[in-house]
Amino acid sequence: MRRAVQNCDKGKEATCAKAAKDDLKKDLDVDEKEIAMIKRQTAPMMAADEIAECEDAINGDKTEIDTVNKDCEALGKDLFMATGSTAEAWEKRWKARVLKLAKARFAGEDSDVKVNTKQVDTVFEADAVAGKCDDDMVEQARNDVGNAAKKGDKDGKGETVVKFKGVDSATKKCSVVFATKVSEGKHKEAAASINKATEVGKKKKTGRMLRNLEDDAEGSVSSSPTAEEVPAGSSAESTDFSKGGLTTNDGGDATKGGLDIVTIACVSAAALVVVGSIVGVAAMRKGWCRSNNDTMNNSAGVGIELSDDPFEGRGRTNSVNPMHPELGVEAASMGKNPMLK
Repeated sequence: MRRAVQNCDKGKEATCAKAAKDDLKKDLDVDEKEIAMIKRQTAPMMAADEIAECEDAINGDKTEIDTVNKDCEALGKDLFMATGSTAEAWEKRWKARVLKLAKARFAGEDSDVKVNTKQVDTVFEADAVAGKCDDDMVEQARNDVGNAAKKGDKDGKGETVVKFKGVDSATKKCSVVFATKVSEGKHKEAAASINKATEVGKKKKTGRMLRNLEDDAEGSVSSSPTAEEVPAGSSAESTDFSKGGLTTNDGGDATKGGLDIVTIACVSAAALVVVGSIVGVAAMRKGWCRSNNDTMNNSAGVGIELSDDPFEGRGRTNSVNPMHPELGVEAASMGKNPMLK
């Protein structure tokens, strides 16, 4: 799936974003709380497509490339960061994997979208402290996410590890991506339970004491089953859960606060949805496909349209993330990825 453009007048971005969210929830059965994580899961796919398209414009007479043009790489990185991911996440976690996928996409090779039915990803965002992620808050959030997952996965241990953490230079917020191990087939239930959690990352106190305002800091969470697009025959990113044990245990109930008399809730503002990075994932949950050149419009008049495909005739297709358990891990059974219609 290539970048889709949201036709929205300047100054009306918030209205357009709300309309897009409403359509996703109503028509495509997407939980609003999942959107932030889905954006980050699709970021590497979108970046790889952007790089492959750029390389195609430069090296149209070639069938494969060994290295990636720096300007093309920069375009992919910009799109990656536009979904809310950080430059640090690009350099330390995703750059090498995205460039490998982009080369395969340029060559017209098959790719698989692997959906892990034993793991969920969660992005946690909170205000940075002195320009850094507060270690105590991150550790509290890790335990809160793991305990919340156990509500949807009764047989699971909620083992949760930090996949990446860093500060978003644009929002100045601490952004942490957690991975949680779940029982086979409980990925959707666990993600749904995490999305219901409140006061994640908030210091927990017992006893009847007035809460210190500094202890009221909390963050937002967004969780979705783990998914990644990789060149055919390649493995998705692995996760080591050996250090994922929970150090606090509230019986899996991370949706309740402490016993304080005064509770001050801090609600984080939602960022503008990068619609292009979401629609491909959400649409495939319904199991429908269509060609590159069709257009989908939502009821609020926010047009989502895929432009003519420059890869047409060269055996290349655009990436989508099925995020649908019935599709298993093989998303390209006919030699091409399913297309967003």
